[in-house]
Amino acid sequence: MFLRYWLKSGFINAIAGAFIFFSFIFFGYAEYFDRIFIVFLVVVGLFNIKNVNVISIIVILMIERLLEEVFYFSTTFQLAKVIIYTLSIIFVYYFWYDLLVKRLILPLLIVVFIAEIYWNLIGYNPPRIHFYIEMIWLNIITRYLLFMRIPVVKKIFSPKASQTSLDWQLYSLAKWNVIIIGLLVVEYLFRHLTALNPLFLYHYYKYIIQLLSFLTLFFITKHLINYKFKVIM
Repeated sequence: MFLRYWLKSGFINAIAGAFIFFSFIFFGYAEYFDRIFIVFLVVVGLFNIKNVNVISIIVILMIERLLEEVFYFSTTFQLAKVIIYTLSIIFVYYFWYDLLVKRLILPLLIVVFIAEIYWNLIGYNPPRIHFYIEMIWLNIITRYLLFMRIPVVKKIFSPKASQTSLDWQLYSLAKWNVIIIGLLVVEYLFRHLTALNPLFLYHYYKYIIQLLSFLTLFFITKHLINYKFKVIM
């Protein structure tokens, strides 16, 4: 029993070490890591096509990545800001049960709305904060999809769907994404509303977000190893 646990843990740690190694290699080159992330999800999905829990989680993550790309290009449209802030009001109401919305997003949105009005009145060229507001809501939606995964999958696809530790790990990671993005927005506000010029998150944001993406891959890998890996004594 002890040998089985030791070998299993050692194998998991080796996988984790490999992910950490490659994560540091691609630090600063997010576009390459993003491609690896997508390929990883596709490969995991193909090799676990009969596992309804893994497949449904992979689909949620793929939807998140697709929407992220759409959001990135949509912010260049003239009406994008108006649409995003209007949807934000609707989302605050819909996701009011989430403590992140009550304690972080709503206060942040109030300050952002006031700042946008102020910048418009003085003719100031504002930063593209609305893109980061989009990213915040994308992570809130991801949390919602993970929270609702079991009842939705059971009702529409398969009664075999069940709760896994991976659901809550990814749910928590989405929370940290929201917090980091929220702090980045606060940093933008300080730079464009005061004489202060904080640049910590501005410089390190991509590394922190990439680290959170790496943890997503690690948690998925660990879940699959725990589910499948066995040592015959």
